[in-house]
Amino acid sequence: MTLIKLANYKNSTEILPGVTMENLVDACLRARLNLFVIGETGEGKTQLENDILGLFGNKGFFEQGRNDLTIKEMFTRLNLDKLRTGKTSEEVKELTEHIRHLCYIVDELTRCIPAVQNQFFNLFDGFITVDGTKHRLGSSGYSIGIASGNVGNGRYVGTSETDRALLDRMHLILDVDAFPKTPMDTLDVLVSKKDPRVSEVNADDQTDTILQLHEAFKQSKPTLMQYIAALYLVHGLDVYTDEKGAVQSKRKNKNTWPGCVEGHDKGSDAALIFPFSTRSAISTLTLAQALQTIRNEKEDTSYSGRSFEAVLDAAYLIGAQSGVLHPSAIDAQYGSKPYDAMKAVVDGIRAEFDKKNDALKHAISAASKGEIKHADEFTGRWKYVQDILEQTSRQTKEKTR
Repeated sequence: MTLIKLANYKNSTEILPGVTMENLVDACLRARLNLFVIGETGEGKTQLENDILGLFGNKGFFEQGRNDLTIKEMFTRLNLDKLRTGKTSEEVKELTEHIRHLCYIVDELTRCIPAVQNQFFNLFDGFITVDGTKHRLGSSGYSIGIASGNVGNGRYVGTSETDRALLDRMHLILDVDAFPKTPMDTLDVLVSKKDPRVSEVNADDQTDTILQLHEAFKQSKPTLMQYIAALYLVHGLDVYTDEKGAVQSKRKNKNTWPGCVEGHDKGSDAALIFPFSTRSAISTLTLAQALQTIRNEKEDTSYSGRSFEAVLDAAYLIGAQSGVLHPSAIDAQYGSKPYDAMKAVVDGIRAEFDKKNDALKHAISAASKGEIKHADEFTGRWKYVQDILEQTSRQTKEKTR
């Protein structure tokens, strides 16, 4: 069993049944998903970052969030040998070793003003631009971004809001306060530490192992049921019924949503959640596969026969902090607890999948044989399934010709 272990960070609380913070970090590293950890100060976020950096042999980019950060200056330096021969300032610059690091960590990202935070767009997308030239980061096709920050109630002096587009690039945003350490975790830390400072990591370099796990992960493919579940987040959640019974689109009515939704009680997602972006759906599908891989490593059969459950678990984690939930609805209906609100959404989707599960299985099986069956059972929010079945059936016929 190949599971990645953290050197110092302790938190045995299950974020999902059978999945701890350590497992979630493992999933992100395998899948190359950026991770943004938020929460109260002093609860181990920086220690977690240090432990992740230690997995890469402490060879990586680690910066404290500050308002004078300049990404360009971090990745370029003057070549003194060219000072005499260079005709322009650009000619005497060269890229630093940071360009080949696999791990990029920004501690206390929310300490940066928005203009500085926006410099990290490209960094977390895996490239930088210097003087109009695009440079890929990392090596072997791998680089990952990790960040941390303090948010909530305006209690942290000097913190700034994070741009929605940047949040979208932080594929998974996790509020660790929603999954606090157990008393025994805290006791372990108290017993093992006399210095309140962050512990340095002298662990073995596991870069090769991480790259191998990532290569193996890239060979995995989602099931058609998982694609259908991911598409529900984008297209199914887009649909709602107005007061006249007409089917409407949240995206098309984005300027008035959720005010345009009437008569929906607690538990309804019509006025609670905006549909996922395509980027978030990709992140969700990728995290779902990674979670399934972790469960397989642990010989956990929770997803056996119900592969859409992995997508719902991933949606729960990604959706809670991604900005798709409407703040007023969270405050009014779920006591300002986004994970409770997202759980309600996921529970609702699960109930719908339970109702459609047999029809979906039979329809998918038929489509894989080039046939169309049960298509008339997928209307309203499920209408997109008809297109998937038709395409699958058509591709099957083309392969057998």
